[in-house]
Amino acid sequence: MGCGASRPPAAVSPTRQGGLATTGVLPDGEPTKHFPKEIKEDSDRNSSSPLVKQRSIERLRNEAASAAATVKATGSGSSDDANSKATLERLAALSAETLAEEFARADTDGTRKLSCSELSTLLVRLFGDEVLSAVDATGRRVVDSLLAALDTDGSGDVDLDELQAAWRAWFGQALNPKRCLIIVDVQNDFIDGTLGLKGCPAGQDGAAVVPVINKMRAAHPWDSIIISMDWHPEGHCSFFEVVTAGNSPVPLHPSQDPEEAKHASVFSTVTLVAPDGTSAMRQTLWPQHCVQDTWGSQNHADLDVTESDIIVQKGTNPGVDSYSAFYDNQKLNQTSLLGKLRELGMTHVFVTGLALDVCVAFTALHAAEEGFVTYVVSDACAGVTHEGIAEKKRAFDEAGITVAHSSELEAVFSQSSLAEVTAAAHRVTDAKKIVEACVNDDGHGVAVN
Repeated sequence: MGCGASRPPAAVSPTRQGGLATTGVLPDGEPTKHFPKEIKEDSDRNSSSPLVKQRSIERLRNEAASAAATVKATGSGSSDDANSKATLERLAALSAETLAEEFARADTDGTRKLSCSELSTLLVRLFGDEVLSAVDATGRRVVDSLLAALDTDGSGDVDLDELQAAWRAWFGQALNPKRCLIIVDVQNDFIDGTLGLKGCPAGQDGAAVVPVINKMRAAHPWDSIIISMDWHPEGHCSFFEVVTAGNSPVPLHPSQDPEEAKHASVFSTVTLVAPDGTSAMRQTLWPQHCVQDTWGSQNHADLDVTESDIIVQKGTNPGVDSYSAFYDNQKLNQTSLLGKLRELGMTHVFVTGLALDVCVAFTALHAAEEGFVTYVVSDACAGVTHEGIAEKKRAFDEAGITVAHSSELEAVFSQSSLAEVTAAAHRVTDAKKIVEACVNDDGHGVAVN
């Protein structure tokens, strides 16, 4: 999104060769089964913070020098590089069947659920005795952190389904990282068009991110590159020109004064009927932008795009806006982004583009909520307002999302994957709390009761 809103809202192992051979356009519209309707926007973290400051874990096992800045382990344990490498290789090769066997061995009471002590036994078999003495920066035991993330139903223990789901989603994948560069909405309308960021309160130039992103994609062995695009039909409910003319594709909510809506100003908020047909949905009115197949919807001419890049189109439903590259603002429908990331086995996402405090923020928060190790590359983003940018950086910090400079990415690509298993557990837990607890009171297509 572009300018005007004071608080716009808000988821490689060794060397790899560029992007994937997969091509295609992935429009939004796949229904989700159970997503909270309210999305949090809260976010301060200085963009110059050290890259490897993962808030979940400071050190784990002294596994390797590259993990020293990430994990803090107490107690005894081997720091032998060969042993550490062997452990990583064994874990990365662990199959679902073998994991089930290990689960059964740890389930000493035969309940088909692992208590904290039984989970500790399983983790020792997987990682070694050092896991028992590992603590995070707050002094919390790593075992407790993993239990909190694995126990998705809040029962206080972990069943096999929970363990295997986590293994597929983040636990096992963190041992064999696959990294995706996500480029969000680097489109003409957000740079030189109807919602150009240069005219917004922060005065940032959207075009400045283009050479940074191009350099990033050339400098690192990405496993995939995904480009999201705002892709609105004509007459979209977020367009100021449409709503004030009385042509909204969804009706005004009974609580909305029709005369106020008729005379609303750009960047003001109106209340529409949500897609469920009854709920109130606050919607910020933006100038018409990124209409399908127009110049404004095209990627910036200088942005490097290849045939192997995967394109995800969002905002295609005329009756609801979509800031995140994962979901619409009601979180009733999702794009194909999540499914594609899962299909390709991605574990780490690096979010760049426009605008940092709107579409980039929502995309990053949802990536973290879904269990991806998530980075926002600060110099590869531009934002709308200084206040919004600061808020989103606070939210990133709370969700365990790392804000990094592009010059720091080399350190990430050489980072210990074992250390990130525990860090991923914190991200899953923290991001879920943030998204579920959020209440958006500024009107960005979020349903209200």
